Amino acid sequence: MTLNSTRRWWHARTWCDYGLNLMLYYGRHGRYTFRFDESVPTAYMNPATLEVVVGPRFPRGVARQVRFLQRGRQQRAAMLEAYVAHEAGHIRFSCRKPGGTLGNLWNYLEDERIERLMTRDDADLAQRFTMLGDVLAARNRKDYTGQTLEGCLAWRWEHDQPTPLWTPANPGEWAQVRPLVEEAWTAPTSEDVVRIARQILAVVQIPEQAEPDFFLEHVSAGGGGSAQREEQPGDDGSGPGGAGEQDGGSGLEGTPDGTGPGTQGDGAAQPGGPGPSGDPASGPDDTPAPPGPGSAGSGEGGDADDLGGPGGVSAAPRKPSAPALDPGDSDEADELLDEVEGAARQLAMALRPPTDPSLARPHASRGRYDYGRHVTGSERPFMHRQVPRRPGQADVRLLRDVSSSMEGARHSAARAADMMLHRACEAAGLPYTTVEFNDSHAVIVRPGDAPMVARQRITAVQCRGSTTMWPALNTALTLPADAGRQVLVLVLCDGELTAPDLERCKALVQEARAATVVPILIGEAVNPKVVQAYEAAFGRSLVVRDHQGLATELKSWLSAVYDRMLSA
Repeated sequence: MTLNSTRRWWHARTWCDYGLNLMLYYGRHGRYTFRFDESVPTAYMNPATLEVVVGPRFPRGVARQVRFLQRGRQQRAAMLEAYVAHEAGHIRFSCRKPGGTLGNLWNYLEDERIERLMTRDDADLAQRFTMLGDVLAARNRKDYTGQTLEGCLAWRWEHDQPTPLWTPANPGEWAQVRPLVEEAWTAPTSEDVVRIARQILAVVQIPEQAEPDFFLEHVSAGGGGSAQREEQPGDDGSGPGGAGEQDGGSGLEGTPDGTGPGTQGDGAAQPGGPGPSGDPASGPDDTPAPPGPGSAGSGEGGDADDLGGPGGVSAAPRKPSAPALDPGDSDEADELLDEVEGAARQLAMALRPPTDPSLARPHASRGRYDYGRHVTGSERPFMHRQVPRRPGQADVRLLRDVSSSMEGARHSAARAADMMLHRACEAAGLPYTTVEFNDSHAVIVRPGDAPMVARQRITAVQCRGSTTMWPALNTALTLPADAGRQVLVLVLCDGELTAPDLERCKALVQEARAATVVPILIGEAVNPKVVQAYEAAFGRSLVVRDHQGLATELKSWLSAVYDRMLSA
């Protein structure tokens, strides 16, 4: 069985075009392409292949430590803008990256310089770089070791924090290196940064081509290369303005006017160097994947030459606007989907078992005569091709208890279970319905709904009210089903039903002989008496703690009764 894929926000053409237009606007180059790559932890640019690559799985869960943090999809747009603007800075202002440890250290120092230059041209980028730097710092702080070369990156994130969380393991050595680091941030040219990086390596007594062991997770760039760096009229090739202008002013020390810790390191990926996580597979020197749904070509700037001549005029003369908000697009839903994807794919195989192969078997009198079997004296000289058994298909319907008694851990488990079942049915190509109930009920997901919209509705459900199941069960049992499909109703609840309600449910189950109803009691410490009552009313029950337990129990139950259920 081939599982159907799921569509994510970065597959949408609007977001691919937005990333491309940001790159054209900030980079002022029509040569570079843009694409998303899920295997990339942050971002990188590759001058060899002329592409900017961004990993779309942006960090979450660091809000307390991040300045200028946005909400929801605004944060997604802000992260994408920060990544692309950073890489555009390398395209415009960086020389070719040196090799070895020298190149990685150069990247750490160069990032701050190019971000200050980008911020001078667009003051709004100061908040973007500060936010991104805080995000990366929050993710890396647990890995700080205090090495001096590590500090050349970490100090960019920490230098304007009220209490820097990076401390040197060798204070004397760091006292010599820190002035060089801060000098590199305001260096007139990218080549000057290479010279300063050599001075730092001389202080710490590490060879330029040594294998670095001080990687943190950071943005990665190969360096734009002197042949591709933007030349402004009247400029010496090192970027617009002189050294005094590149400094960005005193506001860089802890004010929104400067990039401060928002300048994120990049350093690891280049031709001949490892990627941002130390994995060669993530470096830009690797052959890039062909553009797919998560990539964009050079668009309006598809010409092989710089747009607008030597000045590098942008193909996007106006700053691009983020895509309009899609009500079915949710970062929270994406995060929950990531959590349940593995279990959902396993369950999908159980929900739609494969068709038996059409094999030819020996037969005494039917099929194609096989002379070879005849001369060996076989009693079955014919090969009869079997007609493959095609199992029936289910119509899965979930009743989800959203009463106040489900609040807390049970609600989280039920929401994940709902998402898992929806994704499993989507992958298996089966219709799926969700009916939520408390003291009333409503159908929130129907088979024809777009997957992104359905996931958003599953995620947005809140618990409230009391519990009455039988009207929701009646609705689930009476919804129309396609011919040849067997209705499978799963009831996800905590078991708190009144006796009259349970009796009405029992009567509905007895009347609906064409459907199979399976109550699922979810959560910790389910009362054994409740389990007995449900088994008496429904004839069966499953007890699970979370969505993973549900996947395991449901697969076991399906393997035992599925053939019989689908042939009923």
